[in-house]
Amino acid sequence: RAENEEPGFPQGRPGFLFWPYLLSLLPPSRERVGWGFSFLYPAPVYPVRRQINRHASRLREQRTDAENCFWQAVRNRRLDGFKFRFQHSIGPYVADFACLEAMLIVEIDGAQHNEATDALRTAFLEREGFLVLRFWNTEVLENLDGVLEVTRAALRARQG
Repeated sequence: RAENEEPGFPQGRPGFLFWPYLLSLLPPSRERVGWGFSFLYPAPVYPVRRQINRHASRLREQRTDAENCFWQAVRNRRLDGFKFRFQHSIGPYVADFACLEAMLIVEIDGAQHNEATDALRTAFLEREGFLVLRFWNTEVLENLDGVLEVTRAALRARQG
């Protein structure tokens, strides 16, 4: 063996063949991330999903025409740059539309809503600091521009 040869290091081969040897000197792949070899052994990436209420998830799938119409008008910061969330869980309740920046909730009610239950829910949300706006399904479907104008005015009042 030559004097300049290190023990266990193969000699006389092209550089790309040394990768398996060099990688064998590293700890197992679980600890390898961050050593610069993560492109060879990528760490698994799992999709991140917000924890949402099962009831809210079901409501998202079974949205009404009025909710869909309003959602298309406010989603993606389309209403003066305010971000709305659809079927957002707040405490034990699920708000139809919530703007957390302005602490505003928009509820679109159909025939299934109960006045007594809605009063308890509104009281809870107002204690949490939210302003609750309520509109009927028919109002949203027939006069969407008016509903959006009332919502826009409430957002501006809450913001400034």
